[in-house]
Amino acid sequence: MNGLINGEVCEFDIDPSELEDNPQNDMIPVEYGETTTIIPRPAYEQYTHGCRLNIVGEQRFKEEVEIRPGIRQKYYNTTSFIYPESTRRRYITSIQFIPGLQPKHYTSTVYAFPKWAQKTYLSSVKHHDAQTIKWYKCSVQMETRDFISVKLIHVS
Repeated sequence: MNGLINGEVCEFDIDPSELEDNPQNDMIPVEYGETTTIIPRPAYEQYTHGCRLNIVGEQRFKEEVEIRPGIRQKYYNTTSFIYPESTRRRYITSIQFIPGLQPKHYTSTVYAFPKWAQKTYLSSVKHHDAQTIKWYKCSVQMETRDFISVKLIHVS
């Protein structure tokens, strides 16, 4: 099938007569259309200007733990022996120590500096070249097929 697109003759791959003769199709094509639109877009420049202001407040932290070697208690026991009918008594106390490191002193310091403003300026230019935009449109108008039954049914 031949068609006109912007004044030019074009060939279609689908022949509408093939679709019309096929009894499987319920729809038949009536009109075909194809258009191409070309829109020129001019070149332009896009400018961007900006300023950013950050309020910066610095802080530094210093933490210190002083650890010294020493001993610490692991086990403690007190035992008393009292003898019946006697005034004598015996006391035993035992403490077991183990060597280790023990924290003796903790220090935490915060250094706070006065806040100050940090300014950032930004300017940019984007150049866009001229472009050509193409729009394609294809259309097919369909109609439903009329069916005629040739078989007569006799109802008695």
